Amino acid sequence: MARRATLVFAALAAADTLLAATGRDRRRWLTKPLLMPVLMAGRDRPAQRALALGGAGDVALLGSSQTAFMAGLGCFLGGHVAWIIALRQRPGRGHLRARPALAAPHLVTFGAVNAYLWKRTGQDRIRLSSTARRCSRCPWQRWIPARRGPPSAERCSWPRTPC
Repeated sequence: MARRATLVFAALAAADTLLAATGRDRRRWLTKPLLMPVLMAGRDRPAQRALALGGAGDVALLGSSQTAFMAGLGCFLGGHVAWIIALRQRPGRGHLRARPALAAPHLVTFGAVNAYLWKRTGQDRIRLSSTARRCSRCPWQRWIPARRGPPSAERCSWPRTPC
């Protein structure tokens, strides 16, 4: 079931990408909302929650207003938190702690994307970079050795529970 869903997702994603590249935004209202529900098939509940929030963020970004953008950003932040919770519940913890170099591609990509977007984000620059930093840093907290003393806001200020 999951394999078939992945193939359907790939076809929908290709169609959505083609529609986006050719400027057919109105037709994307047909493809974009179907992407995450198709990918959710055969997944466990925590992963479905994370994918649902990502799908809601995708749909919100189809809008053109500042409110739609901020709703999409909020959904993506919630989706990252849901992924953190989902991944922390899975077996096989400690893999990154034993091989910290595996984090390098993630960190390089994070830095490159933020550098690229810095001039393009305008008035939302600080808000976006702060959200991105939190989303990026929180998953690593369970593998980074804990500091002595009270938890600081810098380590992971929001949300406290999954981090």
